[in-house]
Parts: sequence; structure tokens; C-alpha cells
Amino acid sequence: MFAGSDLTWTGDLAVGEIATVTYSVTVRAPDPGDRAMTNSVASSVPGSTCPVGGGGPACTATVTVLIPGLAVSTTANKATTTPGDSVRFTITIANTGQTLYTGAAVTDALAGVLDDAIYNGDATATTGGVVFAGSDLTWTGDLAVGATATVTYTVTVNDPSTGDKVMSSVVASSVPGSTCPVGGGGPACTATVTVLIPALSITQTADAATTTPGGTVVYTIALTNTGQTDYAAATVVSALDGLFPDTIYNGDATATTGTLDYTAPKLTWTGALAVGASATITYSVTVKDPDPGDKALTSNVTSPTPGSTCPVGGTDPACTTFVRVLVPALTITKAADTAVVVAGSAVHYTVTIANTGETPYAGATVTDALAGVLDDAVYQNDATASAGTVTYAAPVLTWNGDLAVGEIATVTYSVAVTYPASGDRVLNNAVASAEPGSTCPDAGTDPGCAATVTILVPALTITMTSDTNGDIVASGTVHYTIVAANTGEAPYAAATLSALLAGVLDDATYNGDAAASGGVLSFAGTTLDWTGALPVNATAVITFSVTVNALVTGDGVLDAQVTSAVTGSTCPVGGTDPGCFSSITVTPTSIAMTDLINEFTLTGMPNTTVRGTEVVTMTVTTNSVNGYTVTARANSSELVPATPGVTDRIPVANLRVRESGTSAFSPLSATTPVVVHQQSGPSAPGGDAIGNDYEVDIPFVAADRYSTTIDYVAITP
Repeated sequence: MFAGSDLTWTGDLAVGEIATVTYSVTVRAPDPGDRAMTNSVASSVPGSTCPVGGGGPACTATVTVLIPGLAVSTTANKATTTPGDSVRFTITIANTGQTLYTGAAVTDALAGVLDDAIYNGDATATTGGVVFAGSDLTWTGDLAVGATATVTYTVTVNDPSTGDKVMSSVVASSVPGSTCPVGGGGPACTATVTVLIPALSITQTADAATTTPGGTVVYTIALTNTGQTDYAAATVVSALDGLFPDTIYNGDATATTGTLDYTAPKLTWTGALAVGASATITYSVTVKDPDPGDKALTSNVTSPTPGSTCPVGGTDPACTTFVRVLVPALTITKAADTAVVVAGSAVHYTVTIANTGETPYAGATVTDALAGVLDDAVYQNDATASAGTVTYAAPVLTWNGDLAVGEIATVTYSVAVTYPASGDRVLNNAVASAEPGSTCPDAGTDPGCAATVTILVPALTITMTSDTNGDIVASGTVHYTIVAANTGEAPYAAATLSALLAGVLDDATYNGDAAASGGVLSFAGTTLDWTGALPVNATAVITFSVTVNALVTGDGVLDAQVTSAVTGSTCPVGGTDPGCFSSITVTPTSIAMTDLINEFTLTGMPNTTVRGTEVVTMTVTTNSVNGYTVTARANSSELVPATPGVTDRIPVANLRVRESGTSAFSPLSATTPVVVHQQSGPSAPGGDAIGNDYEVDIPFVAADRYSTTIDYVAITP
């Protein structure tokens, strides 16, 4: 039984019997006592070896309480740092207690560091092991009493800075006796490094916004360390190349502190600047007279020093100064509306006179000499000016007028290029002005003051031919070919030509079959028109045909002409070039049959068939392009006997005919002609020789001479 602070056992024991009592206690943490746990047993029964108030050593048990101690701390090698710098942290873990540590763990929470820096992955420990996961660095190891483990690692501060500018490393351990328990700990459990931001404020100014040729401009550069760290050797560079070639550097740069070096075109300052300190740099340039540059003085200051407000490539306007040189400037340009012109066309010129300077012009004069134009063209007396006045006294065009700053006067005029070309085929002219600042002074060489136009001579060579030798037989077909070739120097965007067929169509009919290798054809009335583009050296071929009427209905001559009104045509309207004309005589159709034999005789016995080869011959001569046909027809239905009183007759159908050289015979008829020769073209020049074979079936008739008359006819379609 336990009561108060006493544990009491009560019981019976026989002789030799033993009773055992066991119990346990838990040591308080922390231990509030004397770190020695002593307890004693006592019994008042007779014979007790541990009587109340006395007894031997066996009556007392003593246990000593040992205290663990793990001293943990973290430090940094510097209290402040800057972007881009490296910081080293050291964690010290010491067993300062009375017991061994096995598998102790210490964690360094780097979340307060990594918002400003990057862990370099280089942690080492003198004993134990180190692991980095997430944002925590954890050491694990064994430590004997009195042993120490040291962990080191580094981080690199972000540049530019990204966090709260304070890097806090916090160490903690949950092992008993830790001086940096989880959730709490003393100052040694935290190492803090402040990120100091450098800032170098730079401004550059000029003592004037404008100047004039011969004037001096003074520049001032002001430097101030507005950051949190001192600069041991800041550098500032002023680039003077934007001041050249307009000015000359006067070599007079000074600085209130630091050193200066000028190596064209850069002025470089180097010096130390404590926090809050300033330096002032001054120098000057003199504008050349006349100013050979762009009249814009630009000076740019930069600094590679961290925190500079004028970094290389920066855009802060305080880092750049602009001073304008005010000078008179009369910008004159001349332009033609084309660089190449076709003879016979117009060229339009524009002269632009602009006051691009800083001073007005009163009574300015600009001249345009046209001598190099008028050998090939004619001035059209159409010059106009948007401001001022323009006059012409051959061969010079003159403009006079006032121009305020920024004002522009525009002069326009035109010339007509002659055809055929009469000069050197180049239009050359230039404008000039003796006014101060003129971009086109007398004898100047600025290409913007002149205009050169090359004249191209057009040539459209046209020929018209036919497939005849100058005559055609009625009903024949004539095929015409018109060839239009660009043999000139300029392309034709839309060349045109017309075939005039009125002198053809009084004797013939257009077949509606016109075709062209390019372009567009149209036919109306008695005219065939063609339109198409023809680049230089290109050719268009136009073909069409007519069929001559069977009977001459007109003058018997097919007269055709091709014309073109385009410049350079070899067949202009009213032209006389033979290649533009075609004249074909129409010959009427004729046919003649000659050398026809007068008679032939076939002799045989009754009930036999008798045949004769080429018993009839003739010659047919015709110019018919459509050919001709030869027919034979009996003028009676029977062959009659020559002897009076004989009454027998032979039907004419018993008499059959064929063209010599063919196979089938056809019976003669008194009503239907039999074709004995037919062809689709004209005869040979001397006529066609034609032969006919005949056969006859002789019936049982009286012996006699039976005859009939056969009419031969040669006709054209």
C-alpha cells in the first residue's frame, strides 16, 4: 500500500518463506531535485535486519540522475552582404551533457534564407551526415560526451535581390537536452545576415537645350551613393561619340573626387563613394562651324557598378542628354514619276523645297535646268507651286518664295517625250540653290538634287500573211496569220491591233475560228480586234480563216489590212508598209471535159457476157477546190437494133459500167446517172485522164448491132 511518500508491505511469512515486492518510478524532466534518488526500507518486527532508525547498507538503495546536454548554435561569416555575394553559415553541435547521443538530429530551416539566396549544395560535416531537402538542411549523427560536430555550407545572394533583404538561418533539435528545441531557443539558434542594396544615382545635364555652330556646351554629371553600402571603386563612363563629328571635345573634364581618363570617344571616372557621398564631373565641347554632323548632340552616361541608375543598355532619360544645333537647312529633292519612260509618253517631275532648319527663309531661290531634258522632250508649260512663284525662261525653271521653319513648297511640271526619239534618249536635269544650308548648292553632287530618266524606244513589228500565192479559187479557204512582235525596248501592257476585213468579206465569209497565242480576240462587223500584253521580245500569233463564196459576189479581190495605233507600230493607221496588207485575187470555178471517145462496141454470142476495158476515155480539167464528179446516163431504156424490122430489144440495165481500176460494175439507167469518177480536189494542172470499163449481158436476140447513146456529165459541187 502506498500512502504519502511511503510504500508499505504487510503479510504472513512461514519459516523459510520469502516475499518479493517490485515497483518503478519515472525521473522528471527536467529534474527539479538533487539528481540523487535514495530510498530506505525499515521494519519494527522483532528480528528485522533493517530496524526503524538504523540498519546496514542493504537497507538503502541510491540512484544518481545523469543530465543530457546538446549545445546547438548557428553563425554566419558576415553580418551584412550584397546581391551576388556568397555567405558561409556554420552550425556547431556539442554534447555538453553527461550521456552519449545516438542518432541525434539537428535541422537548419533555410526558408528565411532562400527567399534571398540560392543554396550552393556544398554542406559538409566534421562527423555525421548532412541532407538537404525542401528548404531544410538536416544533420544526423552520434556524439559522445564532450564531442562536437561542425556543419558548414554557403549560399549565394540573388542578384537582383528577390526577398525581404534579411537571411535568417534557424537551427533546432528535438533531442533531450537541446539548447535549440523545436519551437523555441535562444539567440544562438538563429543567424541573421542583412542584404544591403547598393544604389548609385547618376544624372547628366547640359547647360543648354540648343546651341549654334561655334557655340560651347557644358555637361555636368552628378553621382550620389544613395544605397546601403560604400563603393570602393565605382566607375562611370560618358560616351561622347554622339557628339561627333558635330563638336570638338575641349579636354577640360574635372571631378570633385576620383580620377578621370579620356580615351576617345569615352570619358571615364573612377572613385570611392561612401554611403551618402557625391561626386560632380564637368566637361565641355565646342560645335564646329559649319556643323558637319547630324545637328543632334547626344551624350550618354553608363556605369557597370552594381546599383547604378544608368546601367549599360538602360533607358533612364536622366542618363542621356540631347542638345540640338540650330542651323539653317533648305532640303531640296527632285524626283520623276518614273525612272524609265517610253518614247511618246509624259514624265511628271516634282521638286520639294523644305525648310528643315531652325531659321526662316525670305526670298529663297531654286532653279531647275532643263537643257538635258529638252533634246528629247517638250516642256508642257504646266509648272505650279504650292507656295511661292514659278517662272520659266528656256531652258531654266525658277522658283522664288518665303519659307517659315518647317514649311514646304512643292513644284510640279511635266514634259512630253518625243517619238521618234530625237536626242540622247536620257532626260537629265538637276535643281540648285545658293541659299545657306541648301542641300543642292551650285555644282553639288547630292543625288537627290537630280533626276535621270531613261527613254525606251517602243517597236511593235506586225506582219500579215496568208497560205495562198496571191490567188484563190471560188469556194476555197484562205488562212491568214498575223504576227505581232515586240522588237523594241519597252513592254506593252495592252497592245492592240485590228484586222480590217471589209475588202475580204464582200467575196468571202469569216469562219469564226480566230485564235491567238495570247491576249484577247473579238470580232464585230468586218473587223477582228486583238488586245494583249507583250513583254520585250515577246510575240503574239493570231490566225483566222475565210471561205470564198462559190460565186463572186464582190470585186473578186480579197483585200485585208492590219493596223495598230500603239506607239512604235509598223502598221499605224494610214501606214503603207506592205507587210500590213494582203491582196488575193478570186478565180471563178471552171470545169471542162475533153477527149471523150465518140463510140465503142462490145461483140458476143447470145446468152453471154461481154466486157471491155477502158472502152471509154476522157480528160477532165477543173480548178474546183471541192473536187468534181463524172456521171454516165443512158438516154433510152433499151438498146435498139440497127436493122429495120428486127423487133428484139436489149434492156439498157444489161449494160453495166465501172471506173477503170475499180471492181464493181453498176447497171446503166435512163433515169439515174451512174457515178463513174469522183474526187474531192481539183484536177491535175493538165487535167485528169479517166477511163471506164463496160460489160453487157447478151440475151437470146436476133443477130444485129444494138445501140444506145450514153450522156457523160462532169460537174463541180
